[in-house]
Amino acid sequence: MTVLITLTTAGTDSGPFNLYSNVDGYVSAFETGVSKSALLAGYSSALVPNGSTTIRVKSTGVCTNYIDITLVTTTTTTTTAALPTISLGSPLCRNNNCNDNAFCSVVYNINTTNAPVGSYITVQTDPPPSGASVSIQDNNPASGKLYYQEPNGLQPAVFFTLQLRDSGGSVIASSSTSLIRQSFWQFLPLCSSITTTTTTTTTAAPSLSISSLSYTIEQVNVTDCQAQFTITLLGGNVSQNTDFDFQYQLFSTGSTLYFGTVTILAGQNSGTALVGGASPSLCEDAITSACVNTVTGDPVSIGGFSC
Repeated sequence: MTVLITLTTAGTDSGPFNLYSNVDGYVSAFETGVSKSALLAGYSSALVPNGSTTIRVKSTGVCTNYIDITLVTTTTTTTTAALPTISLGSPLCRNNNCNDNAFCSVVYNINTTNAPVGSYITVQTDPPPSGASVSIQDNNPASGKLYYQEPNGLQPAVFFTLQLRDSGGSVIASSSTSLIRQSFWQFLPLCSSITTTTTTTTTAAPSLSISSLSYTIEQVNVTDCQAQFTITLLGGNVSQNTDFDFQYQLFSTGSTLYFGTVTILAGQNSGTALVGGASPSLCEDAITSACVNTVTGDPVSIGGFSC
């Protein structure tokens, strides 16, 4: 056992010291030649016999006195907090037949555990999908939903990472997986036919809402251009820095989804961000659509700008 042994005072002619235990009646020293300065400073010994309740500190120099020190036992309690987790759950419903090569969309549950208050769900695709796509339909960890859609049944798998973020936006849990059309999807219930039991808590509706989401290709230097997005709010200014995560598509890449974030700073009602890389090719391109996935910060109604 390990014990911290400390002398509060020691005579000028005392030391060095041998250390004994009551386990063997103080017969054999378990440490010898311990200096006075070490004991005055607090000497940690890992050689104390198990079961010791008293240690004898005996001087071996000119002075041969000793002192018996009764051990005080300290109990350390360690509490381990369960870590949050996130994973793709079971399929919930479909929005169309999904039994041929036509357009198909399905909704999957998202499972989380130990999600802290204020946390939310995001999704990241890597690389960005070329045909099928995924987005978050419900970012609440308690009722999370993932929306998958594809223009036809010939699309490759979409690889994506589900992320659980704390109220400050930091990722605290993640899991990577993929989706591709499944034959059993045609047997899922239609989303419109699912009856849900909802417990409603009445809260004040957000006083802020998005009034405009504008986008353009902005020339950032002599040769390069970059995608620029501006979000403006109706109803006042935000009280804290508020992030708007959005997705968009370019004319040159068709249905490929790109992602970005506009931050509106506290005390303001609009924000602008340049997203993606700058390149000469973007100067000849155009943004065809954009929509907002999630809002982090002040409660803001997305309205018609939601994905």
